Amino acid sequence: MRDIAHGHAFDSVVLFLVYLCCASWAVFGASRYGLWRFSCRALVPRRNECEPSDSAKKYDTAGTNWENMNVRTYPVSLVLEGKRCLVVGGGRVALRKSESLKDAGAVVTVISPAICDELADLDGVDKIVRPFAVTDLDGVFLVIGATDSREVNRLVANESARRGILCNIVDDPPLCNFYVNSSVSRGDLNIAISTGGVLPALSKHIRQELEKVYGPEYEVLVRLLGEYRDKLREQVADISVRAAVMTRLVNAGIETVIKDHGETEARRKIKEIIAEETSP
Repeated sequence: MRDIAHGHAFDSVVLFLVYLCCASWAVFGASRYGLWRFSCRALVPRRNECEPSDSAKKYDTAGTNWENMNVRTYPVSLVLEGKRCLVVGGGRVALRKSESLKDAGAVVTVISPAICDELADLDGVDKIVRPFAVTDLDGVFLVIGATDSREVNRLVANESARRGILCNIVDDPPLCNFYVNSSVSRGDLNIAISTGGVLPALSKHIRQELEKVYGPEYEVLVRLLGEYRDKLREQVADISVRAAVMTRLVNAGIETVIKDHGETEARRKIKEIIAEETSP
């Protein structure tokens, strides 16, 4: 009986070793010839095509607790002349963003599966009617996401962060690395208002108040003062004298003269002040 028991134990060990070898060989062969990868793909659902790439996940800001962040920004004026800028979206918001980028001298491309009629008719802007792809960011300096898809906007933001591209997602501050300030523009005079993307309604209110104070006459004022400043540089060597002249001109109410009497009278007033300040 003892011999029989030993025989059964020996047989079990042999069978176990055979099973182990077969299993090892199966795993090795499957991985060697790609069968293991095939079986894994069959079992694991495919990632959505709009999901960020693995290398971009570490840049994902979608889970940021925005309310508890003390976000500090640095106000700048970007020079976009000749820069490639991308607008992802085809609605009215995308239209406004495309117009402002175009006015700044940017080379603008719009990508969206559907584009509204006004945007389709906008001259000087390239339009590509298809869904956004990450390769659309190749060579882009700045991108604005203006779609109604959180998934697409997040993809745009994450891939832009990975590539070091300036990115603004409309109405979604956590996905932005810059904000588009509300502004009052009067020629070369540009007054920007920002609440850090938190209160656009307040920025709009302040902009409307500033528009009442700084009217169209300020465009003429900036142009005229810039013109006479250049002349002063050529004609007056003393920096302190030039500074005194410009200070007086800025505080002389020239903008009111422009508004009430026109540019010709404003020029006469400017020349009069310059003569008084520079006479021996």
